[in-house]
Amino acid sequence: EELELNSAADQRTLEPATYSVLLFALYLSDELTHAKHCWKRIPHSVRSASGELRAAWTVGQHLWTAQTAEPGCVFNSLTVYSWSPLTTKLVDLLHVHLRGKVLDSLARSHSKITLKTVQAHLACSEADALRYATEAGWTHSEGVLSPIQRAAAIPDASNAVQEIAKLAELAAFVETGAIRTTTADSAAAGPATAESKSD
Repeated sequence: EELELNSAADQRTLEPATYSVLLFALYLSDELTHAKHCWKRIPHSVRSASGELRAAWTVGQHLWTAQTAEPGCVFNSLTVYSWSPLTTKLVDLLHVHLRGKVLDSLARSHSKITLKTVQAHLACSEADALRYATEAGWTHSEGVLSPIQRAAAIPDASNAVQEIAKLAELAAFVETGAIRTTTADSAAAGPATAESKSD
């Protein structure tokens, strides 16, 4: 929001990549209402110019309807787009964040659950579903998993928060640097243009 306020004060528009970072940072913080308001504030011209930004909002839409949508739809929305390197880091973090939440939710509601059901909720292969479940401490026997509840469902949360902060700072730095460069170029070109007119 601070970036948006600063851009409004300078009468400029944030780059699509910056908005993508903002949206994913809000998803990682489980701030879906703020993400929805952020999307509504993005100028239509910026939305239409960036496929990645639209894909980022598609993720948000699936998060918003996750309780009633088909299992795994959020994870599918994370994998169907070829994200930029900066956004990929956030997508990977969100993948881990959501996977932990899904496994925690399943553990609270099931004492036994089939591997295929977990696979459907995580939208991954059976091998990966089994690996994620066993990494969470679940036991497995003949296609059936026995979940356990853990106090910390999402590993390395503090590291994830630090990573988000770094990426947000990087986006802000890139945005500020681009503005300064444009301003400097305009200032440098100004006197020369005036001189050429006087000649």
